[in-house]
Amino acid sequence: MGSLYFREWGKRNHLPSLVLLHGFLEDSRMWEHLVPHLSSQRHIVAVDLPAHGKSPLFQEVHTMEFMAACVLETLDELGLERVAMLGHSMGGYVVLAFAEAYPDRLDQFALFYSTPEDDDPPRPKTG
Repeated sequence: MGSLYFREWGKRNHLPSLVLLHGFLEDSRMWEHLVPHLSSQRHIVAVDLPAHGKSPLFQEVHTMEFMAACVLETLDELGLERVAMLGHSMGGYVVLAFAEAYPDRLDQFALFYSTPEDDDPPRPKTG
């Protein structure tokens, strides 16, 4: 994999750390307006997903599963066992991939402008 750029606020306590995952063509800066409201109560980690912000491009295609594995590696670097996650748009799809692959590492999650449904509904058959 490879290391992702991340920023932290707040102190670790009895609450799970909250990991913030941005949407496509955004980066961790999109959360700056929320951080002051959240970091007084819990530890916050905002990640730049692969090929966004200050995180590098690792390969030609970054699947949601690959990005979830990169997030897991970042959590391991930080020594975070179990976290809560908030994902915006594409970040929400990364959260869902993370939840499927590593359910024991996820305490709770929320999707912001994401859905567990397919983006492209099936097209009617013609002919």
